[in-house]
Amino acid sequence: MSELIKMQDIIDWCDKMTEEGKRPILKWEGGGDSGWCYMEDEDGERLDSHPEAQQLTDYMYDNLDYGSWAGEFTTNGEAPYDERTKCFQGTDYYSESESSSCDANIKIRIPREIMFDTFEIETSGYHEEYLTVECDISLRNGFLHPQTKEVMDSIKQQLSTEIQDTIDKYQEETDVHIENYYNNYRINRSDFKVVNDYLGNYYEYILDTVEFSVMNEDPKDVYLDLNELKENQNED
Repeated sequence: MSELIKMQDIIDWCDKMTEEGKRPILKWEGGGDSGWCYMEDEDGERLDSHPEAQQLTDYMYDNLDYGSWAGEFTTNGEAPYDERTKCFQGTDYYSESESSSCDANIKIRIPREIMFDTFEIETSGYHEEYLTVECDISLRNGFLHPQTKEVMDSIKQQLSTEIQDTIDKYQEETDVHIENYYNNYRINRSDFKVVNDYLGNYYEYILDTVEFSVMNEDPKDVYLDLNELKENQNED
């Protein structure tokens, strides 16, 4: 803004709006390279057209200090105006994404007549969705067995159920907040062991870890003290 409004005038404006039943509320949301602050009254009507609201929004950008909002995080919050303290006070609900994992005991069996060099699993989906699993094999030299697709479909169905159950159990025990299931597993044939039992002759691998992303929540109190801003403005 080309010329700052005096803080006492902004305080008077906030008090007047509150008296008229239009208490100003500073709000924000963003993360992942985009974000914004704005102002509404108690009824959800936008107040951004008021120069006082524009200046207060600029102060809140500085106060939150998220810069360009870049990073693997999400944030949102609101701070209503308190006419007694002359402050905007609220909570910033900050959450940051990070990789995590849990123990598993998922047995993958591929019949020995199915030749392959690597076995790959791809998991995807967000926390509000069910996990999606895709799996396939790769073979540099030779021909794929005619039953390869049938075998992969069967393993896919098994993994979809067992990986989901493993994560659900872990989530119930730890109360973590799963953000998404995106991950890739690449397993070489040399990592499989040969098993010959009553079920047949198989390559067997135990998937002992399941990986995913979690949201770590870190709520923080937010204060925008207009009297303090007034003192700083007077000093300038």
